[in-house]
Amino acid sequence: MSRWLVPLIVVPALLGGRASAQERVDLEKHFPGLVEAFDSVYTSLYRFDDFWALDGKSLRADKLAEWQAKWRAEKERAEGEIEKLRADPGRHLDFRMRIRLQRHHYFRDRFKRDEFRVVYDYPPFVIYVQEPQTEKVTYSDADVRRYGEWLQLLEETFRVDYAAPLGLEQHHEVPGYSFFLLDGRSEYDEYGEQLEEVGLHLARAHYDAGYRIAVTYQDREQKAQESDEMHAAMHEAVHALQHAYHVRAREKFEKGLPTPAWFNEGFAEFYAYRIRADHHGEHTVPRSSIGTLESFVRSAGEPGAACILPLRVLTELATYNDAKAKFLEMLESRGSTSRSADSLLGLLYRQSDLWMHYLHDGEGGKYRPAVQGYVKALLNGRTNEEALAAGFGDIPLSEVDAGFLDFLAANRLGEQALERIRKTRADLKGEGVIAADASGTFGGTGGAVFELDAELTLAAALHLAREGKFSAAHACLRDFKEAGELEARLARETERLADMVALRKDFLESLKRSGKKLSVEVDGEKLTAAVKVVEDDRVELGRNSLEYDEIEPDDVDGLSLAKCMRDAKSGYDAPWLSAYPYVLAGERKAWRKILARGPSGAAALEEDAEDDYKARLKLAPMAGAMHAVIRNDDPQSARAARYTLNLIADLRDVFGREPAVRSRSEGLRNVATNAAEVLYGRGYLSDHVHGEREENDDGTVRLFYAFDDPVEARDLVDHRGNVEGKVEGGSFRVTGNVTLRHVLDFEGPVEVTCNLKVPSGASVRLGVCDDRDDAYAGFSDTGALEAVDPSRHLARKSKALEWPRNRTVKVALRLADAELSAEVDGAPAASVDKVPLESGTVHLFVDAERPVELADLEIRGTVSAAFWDRARAAFVQEKLESLGF
Repeated sequence: MSRWLVPLIVVPALLGGRASAQERVDLEKHFPGLVEAFDSVYTSLYRFDDFWALDGKSLRADKLAEWQAKWRAEKERAEGEIEKLRADPGRHLDFRMRIRLQRHHYFRDRFKRDEFRVVYDYPPFVIYVQEPQTEKVTYSDADVRRYGEWLQLLEETFRVDYAAPLGLEQHHEVPGYSFFLLDGRSEYDEYGEQLEEVGLHLARAHYDAGYRIAVTYQDREQKAQESDEMHAAMHEAVHALQHAYHVRAREKFEKGLPTPAWFNEGFAEFYAYRIRADHHGEHTVPRSSIGTLESFVRSAGEPGAACILPLRVLTELATYNDAKAKFLEMLESRGSTSRSADSLLGLLYRQSDLWMHYLHDGEGGKYRPAVQGYVKALLNGRTNEEALAAGFGDIPLSEVDAGFLDFLAANRLGEQALERIRKTRADLKGEGVIAADASGTFGGTGGAVFELDAELTLAAALHLAREGKFSAAHACLRDFKEAGELEARLARETERLADMVALRKDFLESLKRSGKKLSVEVDGEKLTAAVKVVEDDRVELGRNSLEYDEIEPDDVDGLSLAKCMRDAKSGYDAPWLSAYPYVLAGERKAWRKILARGPSGAAALEEDAEDDYKARLKLAPMAGAMHAVIRNDDPQSARAARYTLNLIADLRDVFGREPAVRSRSEGLRNVATNAAEVLYGRGYLSDHVHGEREENDDGTVRLFYAFDDPVEARDLVDHRGNVEGKVEGGSFRVTGNVTLRHVLDFEGPVEVTCNLKVPSGASVRLGVCDDRDDAYAGFSDTGALEAVDPSRHLARKSKALEWPRNRTVKVALRLADAELSAEVDGAPAASVDKVPLESGTVHLFVDAERPVELADLEIRGTVSAAFWDRARAAFVQEKLESLGF
């Protein structure tokens, strides 16, 4: 070929290459919003397949533009469907609920089979009616209407009579409620078996806080009374409403209910009876609870009477396990025979139910504001002790307890049962039963681990008074018994504080009557507002710049209150007591000017101000810090325990060298130990594991790892505590030669299921039991089941299993009753009996050059007591060391 022809060939080639220039597709860059849409809850409304296949491909510019136009059209279409869905609350709720239930063991398959008829006629409830798969009679329209109308009345009553007065709002993640009517008892039992919910077989209905669904069934066999059938359903619906509204103090919507167990169940029973009474005109005090309580007391004798708890002790039962442990401890301490867990839980339900009726409706609703104040304080993060003080204030709780017994008598609790309770009250004075004096404002039922003498108690009261907490200061001195040589001084200060509490209330009432505004400092900020309502424990305010609806009287700084009293605009010039806050603040010029007018009591106050107060106020900060520890020495929740530990840390940091603090070091250590154990004992599972977790009342746990978050890998570590694998594409991938063990130890029965992909040439052992040394139970390297314990010279081995390579296999291992069994892809594969191991950890041994892939790992079992003992001891020791003990 002539060299002159080369340009004629090369140039067109260059031009052709430029005309066909291509660009590699980047989904995020070229299709804005596609990845976000795929990750959203609305992913099923989009048609992604064609676009997803383009990722990483090279396209000419004109073709890429065509695809981008298609995506814009698809995005616009799907967003239109989403807007239409959002405009229909019922269908929107149905759409999102079905997404949540895609992983539910019971509902997933039944939705696929289209077994449910969906009823949208009773907002905010969507009702799912399970149609029978045989010729059985199904729910009629009248049945569904009955449920729908009851549910709507319940929701309206709850919202208007309970949520509105407390200022509670429905959480934005709960636009409505899903209510399921299952097709008979057999379906409900299967639902319970799939859920593995302990005690569900004893219940008529169930609320699942994890999936936010209430479930009941049609009773064809027993033909229970309509009111009983509906009562159970309404009880669970109340839990759904509690879950939606009891989120005031939390940043995100959580699985469980934030109020304690006694309140959850008592309140649900109370409102279920309210709706039942509206429909049937029945007495609102439940005869069934009275009967159950009477039967328990009669059958258990005096120990049973001991289980009628005072309000303070009842409120400390934060969890169902707390309740069972408390009742069992009290029965056994009185020589009673053991009773079933169901019986003990039933006692909690019935007693809480009756207490809730009494607190809301007893004595003409006398205590309704108190219980509202109590629960409002709980939802704002206050401890149980603080919430009781906020709700009941100066009302002696012993008075409330006595009223409760009268309430039981008035509602025909048998005389024999009442007599046993009264006798037990006399016998068990101070043992934490209803006989105990629960009137104190401070301190847990366990009593102080160390005490303050009269000198420090008086200084602590002055510290509280200086902060404006006159009610708390008065209670501090009022409850002090050992006076000695300071008896006259303590009495004088107690009287002054009582007068100061009365004066403050009188002054606030005067502002309310005159219409003049309160102008004080609250939490370091200036507050000016009209006074609307004045009560012992709260002051309701008009509109103000701080947007405070109400404050507690003790929230007001004493000095600014005194200044407001003397302000000419207020028209209220107090007698000598207005000088009291100036004395506490050390403003000598101001209090001398006030006392110079010589009002009654001026001479005694001036004498104390010149001499006594100076010395005692120097002790006040330390005494106040010590008294705060005593007030919180028996924490019952994680929040309260954390608060107690912070109090101790502050006390030791600031006053640790003071002889009064050093001499109480052992007592402080005991308080810190108790608090650390409580802090560890609440939500402890989350301190150790990072997968999805469920805890059951019987102590069993379920852990699930989807491996869609790298943090889940932290739960499978080698002997040094290192993660030797990585999370990628929804699986945990491991190469090399390594044994990974789960961070928890389990005791049988324990079950492990997962999807496992093993490449050719790799060795794998998946085990349910490993003592972290040489004993184990699980798949062996050769593909057989093995149980080995060299220390006992024991080994059991099954035949080799068929083990497919290079494809994902669903594996299930179970160790129970000394038998190890395995399933592969749902079919029984092998088993070994007489397994010598009883506890250990789930483990994965890998020897592979290519990745072994582990996915959808689920572990069910009981975490061993030995593990919790070790973990708790380490946790407590760490906390004590951080405090310098």
